Amino acid sequence: MTAEAAPSQTFAHSGKFFNVLGLALKNAGLTIITLTMYRFWARTSMRRRLWSRTWVLGDPLEYTGSAGELFRGFLISLPCFFLPAIFVFYIAPVAMEAVWAGCDSRNVASVRTLSRLGFLLDSTPGRTFWWMLDRPRRSAKEA
Repeated sequence: MTAEAAPSQTFAHSGKFFNVLGLALKNAGLTIITLTMYRFWARTSMRRRLWSRTWVLGDPLEYTGSAGELFRGFLISLPCFFLPAIFVFYIAPVAMEAVWAGCDSRNVASVRTLSRLGFLLDSTPGRTFWWMLDRPRRSAKEA
């Protein structure tokens, strides 16, 4: 059993700055013209260019991903971010506004209902009521 000689360099890259500059300028121009939709294809072409000129332990790297895969992943991730954001910033404040609007001093039914549900009144008379939820308080007779 003979031991193979270890390569003198474990990592090597033969790319030059000006080899990548042309591709970077082309990608930047097309990304601006297409309003950033070209960025998936730009990223793929840049990765292929850089990886093809890189060697690890004497073997060249190869980028096998496609722009379509990056675009598909982007489309899948959109609902994961935007649906919760839409709820938090648009739907929840509108839902809360309806509760706050129904709690003014002229709406006696809402005042009674909220106080029965365990909300405590925190307001000055004659103005809009602000309610806060608190644990139900038991009187000494109930305990």
